[in-house]
Amino acid sequence: MLTMIAMADMKLLMQKIEEATLVLNSIRRKHEKSTDETKESKRGPAPEADSIDSKKLYISKDIFGMLTKFSRSIEFKELARLKRNIGLDDSRIKIYHGGWGHRYPKYGGYGCWSDVFLTKHGSIEYRWGYKAGPGETLKIKNPKELSTLLNYEYILNLQAHISSGALEAFLISKIEKEIELLRS
Repeated sequence: MLTMIAMADMKLLMQKIEEATLVLNSIRRKHEKSTDETKESKRGPAPEADSIDSKKLYISKDIFGMLTKFSRSIEFKELARLKRNIGLDDSRIKIYHGGWGHRYPKYGGYGCWSDVFLTKHGSIEYRWGYKAGPGETLKIKNPKELSTLLNYEYILNLQAHISSGALEAFLISKIEKEIELLRS
């Protein structure tokens, strides 16, 4: 009896690994295709004569446009389904990791971390903390909030990460880690 249960569990685990591998391969193909093309923001660079605040808003609108499009994509929905099947929270997907963006870069330093998540509703969650601490979360619902809450350098890095194709590479590495966890 125990052997039959173990075999059923193993079969389910193998199905989850196979499904995760299919999602991974789909995202890899999209990533390879997007890196073959020249990736530039459709909006173009921010005007040079504008103030920092207007540049931040301009870039934030671009970020929200790209993320809204991604949150409606098949890949995003497949990732959410994969996370749900593995037993993880599928309401958001981590898309970026870096230092603090809510303070000027010189404020933080070693041990300061942040993560940016895209929710299935197209909003952003910015989570930050220090070393192994639990961290705090800000929910960012629109470009104006993004441009107000985070500094220029962080917003610029986030835009570059998303528009360069690094987002797909980041997601591929996350899925590979989840597949390895399933196998072990």
